[in-house]
Amino acid sequence: MSCSLRIVRAILRRGGQALVDSKDGSGYTPLMTASEYGRQEIVDFLIRCQAHKLEGNRVSIHTQIEQQLGQIEQVLRTVYQSGLVARSVGA
Repeated sequence: MSCSLRIVRAILRRGGQALVDSKDGSGYTPLMTASEYGRQEIVDFLIRCQAHKLEGNRVSIHTQIEQQLGQIEQVLRTVYQSGLVARSVGA
């Protein structure tokens, strides 16, 4: 468990469930921030703590999609470079 996750857990233990969906001065929730910075371990933990995934967290959803698309692109590039897939005409 990372140090950051331990800190998040400690804060939530002291502040209670209300902190899970609290917003900072810019309107970001902890889930949005963790997602934006790629902290998957914290994202998973916040979701287990019932953080609202849709309400007010649109940025985090978009960030997660971008990260997943990046991973898919990397896999496809690796497969293409390995020669396992024939190059398409015009590519």
